[in-house]
Amino acid sequence: MRLLFATCLTAALLSVVPAWAQTAPAVPPAPAALPGAGAAPAAPRGLNWQRYPAAREVALQNVVAYVRIRPSDREDVAVAIVSPGSLTAPTVRVSGRRLIIDGRQRGRVLGCSARGATGFEVDLGQYGRVGGERLPIIEIRVPERAIVAASGAMRMHVTSAESAEIHFDACGDIDVERVHDVADVSVSHEGTMRIHDAGELEARVAGNGEIMAGYIRDGLTVSIAGVGRFQAARADGPANFVVQGPGEVTVRSGATEALTVVINGTGRVIHNGTAESLDAFVVGRGLVRVRDVEGESSRRVIGGGQIHVGQ
Repeated sequence: MRLLFATCLTAALLSVVPAWAQTAPAVPPAPAALPGAGAAPAAPRGLNWQRYPAAREVALQNVVAYVRIRPSDREDVAVAIVSPGSLTAPTVRVSGRRLIIDGRQRGRVLGCSARGATGFEVDLGQYGRVGGERLPIIEIRVPERAIVAASGAMRMHVTSAESAEIHFDACGDIDVERVHDVADVSVSHEGTMRIHDAGELEARVAGNGEIMAGYIRDGLTVSIAGVGRFQAARADGPANFVVQGPGEVTVRSGATEALTVVINGTGRVIHNGTAESLDAFVVGRGLVRVRDVEGESSRRVIGGGQIHVGQ
């Protein structure tokens, strides 16, 4: 399936005129150890939990808050909300299998910043900057197959899940502890995701988003559109990378079976592990660098890009 996916993308990109004409950038430094986001202020004991038996997944819309999600062996969704500050309390409703939490902050979020463990602040324009203990805390319990979509501005933490589908279209950051099986994730705008451990990872980055991964055990697929970034400390198994624009992919180490790379523009893919085979195609002035390819290597360039194998 991945080979067919890469082949179709390659054929499509052959018809694209390169839109970026800059000199290919230098090799980036290896990423630092995967950091963790700061935690939310402690929620009070005796939370008022509301259980929604028909819900299986969660959508956070226009939410400005700290969010903590715990997947567990259950078939429903439960929510507890603490609103200590002056922000309007979120509303909760069920639509089919989806629990919708609406923070009612549509159009107000102008930006956010994170400084240290509890220094998360959100700029709400005429309503001022809100952070720290003034932000609501939303505690959520979901099934082991966690399905979550989020928009607004938030600092989110997700504990271990069997599998996960997470779409983070928000200002702020999200930590995912571990996904035992498949993690299907996406980040857009200026969001940052840290996923510390996963079986197989399928990641999409749009805009100025960033995903940082720790150890990926069973395969990695990354798609970047724009100036987004993806970094992994280690990735084993087959790997497929597609970059459209000046985005960046960096893999610090790993043993890759079949490595496929497609770049359209000035993007770059740096793989500092080993690959059994390489199929790389660059349209524009992009850069592909792979430390070691043990077997077959197919390299095609249109427009001045570079593909390097070796130290």
